[in-house]
Amino acid sequence: MATPGYFRALGARFLSGRDFEEADSRPGASFVILSESAARFYFPDEDPIGRTISELPAVFAVAGSPRVVGVVGA
Repeated sequence: MATPGYFRALGARFLSGRDFEEADSRPGASFVILSESAARFYFPDEDPIGRTISELPAVFAVAGSPRVVGVVGA
């Protein structure tokens, strides 16, 4: 789980979308920020922002169908 500012603190460059916000942590909310390669994998030739991912691998421990809010480069 990451908090607002985490990706910027790592020096990650947002290619689209936004960073996490405090409102994203409300109960029942499920949001993700994808790497550029994950965005291409899940949404080839599509803008992933605002889309949902029906099944993430269990290792990510993200419940439900999270909504994509951002994409970061390497």
